[in-house]
Amino acid sequence: MIQKIEEQDGYMLLYFGEPPKNVGQIKFVNCLAYQQNQILFCKWRDEDIWVLPGGRIESEETTEQALHRELMEETGATLKNFEVLCHLHCFMFNLEYWGIAYMGEIKKLGSPLDIDEVSEAKLFSHFPENQPKPGPFDNQSKALYLAAMHKLSRY
Repeated sequence: MIQKIEEQDGYMLLYFGEPPKNVGQIKFVNCLAYQQNQILFCKWRDEDIWVLPGGRIESEETTEQALHRELMEETGATLKNFEVLCHLHCFMFNLEYWGIAYMGEIKKLGSPLDIDEVSEAKLFSHFPENQPKPGPFDNQSKALYLAAMHKLSRY
C-alpha cells in the first residue's frame, strides 16, 4: 500500500509492505516505540512541539544503529525488538530523499540524553496535536502513528 502525505514544505510517499525496487540511499529513520498500546513521542525544546523520535543516519552507521542511537538520545529508551513499518520517499524542502520508519516494543524507558534538542519524552495513547502551530512533519507523524496503532490493534 502507498499513502501520499502532504506537508507544509512538500510531500512524501509512505510504502507499507514490500519496499519499491528503486529505493535510494536511506538518509533518516523514524521510530514508533510502543508500550501497552501507547507510542513514545519527544518534545523539541526550541519549537515546543511533540515529534516522533528519529533523525539523520551518520556516516558509517547502519539504519538500525541510527534507530537505537536516535531513540536513546531523544528519549532514553531502548527496544527489545523492532521491525520496518514502512519506507518513506520524501519530496521536501526542494530535496528528494528516503527514510525508514521502524516500530518496536520498548524494553526500558529513560530520560532524553540530548537535552539541548529535546525537553521531555512521553507515551501517548492518542496523537499529540501541536497547537497552535503544527510541526513541519505533523501529517507524516500522524500517518505513522495511526499505522502503528492499527498494527498494534491486530496483535
